[in-house]
Amino acid sequence: MKLSNPPLPKAVFAGRLCRIRLEGGIDEVLQRIAGNREPARLNDISGTKWKSFWISFPRALSSGDEPDEYGNFIYPFLCRVSDDRYIIASTDSNFVNFLIEFAEIENLVDSPRVLVDRAARDLVLPPLDENGKSLGRRYTLGAVYGAVEGYARALRNVSFFGDDIAEAELFRYSLNQISVNRLTLRDPNVDKEVMSINATGGLDFHFRNPAQLNLLDALTGFFRNNQYIEWRRGRTWEPQ
Repeated sequence: MKLSNPPLPKAVFAGRLCRIRLEGGIDEVLQRIAGNREPARLNDISGTKWKSFWISFPRALSSGDEPDEYGNFIYPFLCRVSDDRYIIASTDSNFVNFLIEFAEIENLVDSPRVLVDRAARDLVLPPLDENGKSLGRRYTLGAVYGAVEGYARALRNVSFFGDDIAEAELFRYSLNQISVNRLTLRDPNVDKEVMSINATGGLDFHFRNPAQLNLLDALTGFFRNNQYIEWRRGRTWEPQ
């Protein structure tokens, strides 16, 4: 008998943008994991283009995990599919790494290059339209992480936090000395943090309800339309 899945937890989900070079896509991934068993069921999330699924692994993926009443270690996943490109996330990014490794598809998964440094600068000084007018800022910066040359040429990590740090004079002054490697974006229309993303497509977001997933779709569309995401051929997957 196929067991029903529990509701998705309201929690921080972490994972990655990736491209999967399998004809069967995520369905084939789930079949590879299941082997001779029935694969996990993909569930549509109402009002969104996202799907969810739960995977039962033969052992705990992190210390302290408890099996369910049937002795299974099950973990929730969220998935967004667009052609051969995916967002796959779970309550721990290591679970996504294990999913890829358990399916033995490391050589078939590509990671993008995400131009977070350029995105951060555009959100501080928005680009101009063809008439020379500012396009304005659709999103605000809630956090920026980067590296800066310190004394004795040592590489130092820096981070800035705030409701809209692009308005902070200290951040604007420091930006030319920073190489941004991760940023967190907020949607001022709803006054909510939408997503944190790094330069290789690792991301995290707080799943509260399906509407949060639509905000995430709009933000990834913003990145795509502004050409902040570059896909690379070959084996570029690496654990986040």
